[in-house]
Amino acid sequence: VLVVNAKLNPDSVFIVNLTQSQTVTETNDFIPIDNCDVSIVSDSGIYRLVNQGNGFYRSDQKPVKGKRYELEVLTNNGEKIMAETSVPYQPIAIAESHLEITDTSFLNYTVRSYYQLTLTDRPETKDVYWIAVQVENVWWGEFESKNIITDLIISDDFNREEESLYPELPYMHRYYVRLEDDLFSGESISFKIGFDEMMTNLDRIFVISADKHLDSYIKSAILQNDQQSVGDNPVFFTPINVYSNMDNGKGIFCAYSANVLEFNYNDY
Repeated sequence: VLVVNAKLNPDSVFIVNLTQSQTVTETNDFIPIDNCDVSIVSDSGIYRLVNQGNGFYRSDQKPVKGKRYELEVLTNNGEKIMAETSVPYQPIAIAESHLEITDTSFLNYTVRSYYQLTLTDRPETKDVYWIAVQVENVWWGEFESKNIITDLIISDDFNREEESLYPELPYMHRYYVRLEDDLFSGESISFKIGFDEMMTNLDRIFVISADKHLDSYIKSAILQNDQQSVGDNPVFFTPINVYSNMDNGKGIFCAYSANVLEFNYNDY
């Protein structure tokens, strides 16, 4: 079947990727689909996306925060695939860095850093926040995503475990911290967020406000990934289907806005 991958972001133009589904045993790359008519519709008009090859369709327009959009994909055999999403507003987030040099010997020069992150909710909207951390390692200069440790007790615990190494940061989150605004609607919340890492050039904290479709998509993808821990041939486990909001197809058409906070430690 046709699979749609489109995540709207007000900082980027409209981009939609179409591929053909395949079985889980298939090891080849997904086959791109380049013969469809793709449009995105809003109250401002219809944006027709131009095929760029390799399954990618693009328009030079950018989505607008707070607006609702509909996706329409017309296949060459006359089938129509549709979905809708609304673009969230950018999260209001600030962070204060705390740097602790734990060992200054040449072979063991490491830095443990944490941040005091303050997130202010918008009272007029229903928001779900996802928080991630990336670090640029000083030795090989590549960014890596890290598990996160926090003192945030009200976060979603589906991917959270208790962490005993650092009493002031008692929770470890795999990949992301997920936080619904119901528990602090219209107010601010402040908590510690950190990780352990060799000396870094640059740390990034991504605070994402996800629409309901991206929220369900990320959570189901993490739950599915966690099933790998039960082994290659599990006997007892609950299969997880990755969320899709396509009408008459598979995939995801969703939206998010992000606030990216960067901290440079080149001077240390």
